[in-house]
Amino acid sequence: MNWRPEFSHVGRAAAAVAVGVVLVMVLTLAIVGALIGGGSVLFGAGQNCSGGTASANGAAPATQPTASAAGRAAIPADYLHLYQQAGQKYGVPWVVLAGIGEVESNQGRTMLPGVHSGANAFGAAGPMQIGIGGASGNNWGGAPVHPASEQVAGVATDGNGDGIASVYEPADAIDGAAKYLVAHGVQNDVSGAVFSYNHLLSYVQSVLHWASVYANGGFAVTAASTGGAVTAAQCLASAVGGGRGSATVPNQAVGSAIAFARSQIGKPYLWGGTGPDAFDCSGLMMMAYRAVGVSIPRTSEEQWTWGPRVAPGHEQPGDLVFFAGSDGTTADPGHVAMVIGHGMMVEAYATGFPVRIASYGTPSSPAGDQNPVGFTRPWAHPGVVLAGGGELQAGGSAGLAGPASGSQPAPQGGGGPVTRHTDCVASPHSCGFPDATNTGANCSSLAPSGSITVTTDGGVVEGKNISGSITVQASNVTIRNDCVTSSDTYPVHFVSGSNLTVEDTTITGRGGGCSRAVEPAGQGAVMSRLNISGCEDGIQMYNNDTITDSYIHDLAFTGGSHNDGIQQNGGSSDVVRHNTIFNPHNQTSCVNFTTDFGGISDITITGNLLNGGNFTVYSRSGGKGDPTGVSVTDNQFGGADVFGLLSADGSVTWSGNVSDATGQAVGE
Repeated sequence: MNWRPEFSHVGRAAAAVAVGVVLVMVLTLAIVGALIGGGSVLFGAGQNCSGGTASANGAAPATQPTASAAGRAAIPADYLHLYQQAGQKYGVPWVVLAGIGEVESNQGRTMLPGVHSGANAFGAAGPMQIGIGGASGNNWGGAPVHPASEQVAGVATDGNGDGIASVYEPADAIDGAAKYLVAHGVQNDVSGAVFSYNHLLSYVQSVLHWASVYANGGFAVTAASTGGAVTAAQCLASAVGGGRGSATVPNQAVGSAIAFARSQIGKPYLWGGTGPDAFDCSGLMMMAYRAVGVSIPRTSEEQWTWGPRVAPGHEQPGDLVFFAGSDGTTADPGHVAMVIGHGMMVEAYATGFPVRIASYGTPSSPAGDQNPVGFTRPWAHPGVVLAGGGELQAGGSAGLAGPASGSQPAPQGGGGPVTRHTDCVASPHSCGFPDATNTGANCSSLAPSGSITVTTDGGVVEGKNISGSITVQASNVTIRNDCVTSSDTYPVHFVSGSNLTVEDTTITGRGGGCSRAVEPAGQGAVMSRLNISGCEDGIQMYNNDTITDSYIHDLAFTGGSHNDGIQQNGGSSDVVRHNTIFNPHNQTSCVNFTTDFGGISDITITGNLLNGGNFTVYSRSGGKGDPTGVSVTDNQFGGADVFGLLSADGSVTWSGNVSDATGQAVGE
């Protein structure tokens, strides 16, 4: 290895002081800062905070594993090359770097603040979320983007040789992260180094889980043999003090759920919010568990009833803690948060307070959080099955389980924790699926309006009850919290431009004239939490379109209708994730990808509740070749189809799909 860390480590004396400081400051924002990616160096390499050494297939720590099929499928090719290149250069297991990249930014795919520009609420930036200031500290060194010739006290690196060290450039950021891990002893103590990157045991577990997914043959962390060494879990326990409850994360599903909740810190509270930009208390809990494939009810009252209950004092990380709240009672609690260990929790508290970490059950806890009503353990609910049992392995890692950061697993990944509720078609929200209770807008509260045409880039249509249609002829337009009632062919028509966002909107076709509720013919649309009905088809997809958390139902049917909840006739890189789509008519499908007008490739259909159609899912040739790269995974199928669940030409990846009636796996 040619590179040596040139910035100071924290020695034993300094480490003792640092731990003492953290004990005193645990209830302050300092602990919040320590939980953000690219955090501080409170736990330095000299602190003997060991979590074991790494090996791939039992080899020495310096050995670099080859990429698994799941790794090659899930990691973008340029990122995979950069991780492997940095691993060789700095002597860091490249799969650990890839694990950090997955947890922090979904390999650079997320559009959350700070990943591609600026910083998040705590000063972390870039695809590896390295601190550039604020609570995270400036571990990058110097400005976020500066000449590579500039000498700085940090990990800033010109990884691609363009003369600029940019925290937003993947090559530079990945090399910088590798430097940080080396400086914190990754070659002798993988868990401790990752724990230094982000002081949360669930974070360590999530990173090591993804490292195992990405390494051919798996990636293990063996126990350290250094006398007197402590584990990352013990480091965490000493940092947060001896508060109530356990700090041991029971399984990887819980670790990943906590990691998701943590990644929302700093986002605003919004009543009724389920992300991705804002949350209310129960919405955050639902989405954290949904991120690992576990569906829980929507509201705090329903979550409390759903259980199962846990005796006070026996709570564990990942359990839900309930309070009366401002709009509930001790019998019907109105506030909920997620336990992370030793009397600490992640919560979306109230309007004006961002998602945060706080204590509970003490006189010094925030108002309303001082007297918990009780606790529940969602992952232990009857009907929840954690793939592989979710057992923890050596070094605090876990068996292959679900994703962190809300990202989806690769099709060939090692499975995931999944919830197998049945009869969800009757009440989707009771199983955590979208329906009329958690999608769309409250039309009665919106300002009446006629049809709207948007021709200005960056335009926003918000808070309107529209009789007519919305036509978009511009880029970066947002349609939010609207109701559109229309007999037009396309109530929402994206004619030209790029990057349309449609969210929290109700679209209702009237009079038989509505062909498709949303026609996003521009370049790239992100659609979420929509309530769509009354049109012949729900949504037409093209290229780089995503539809999530939406409810498509009660499609309009006439004698000549060919109803599809979602359809695409030529395009690529579309995602249909966690929607409820009902097509009760004896007509085409819930989801239809057919090459009528062009080729189709790279289609993801995952985590949906689907019911109806002749075949529920079509992946067919319409004369332009067979679709390729189609993945149908972890969906729940009702029994209203006429001929079967899937009609396909060519190959389709099919896994994890179950019957809504029985909860048992179903074939193609």
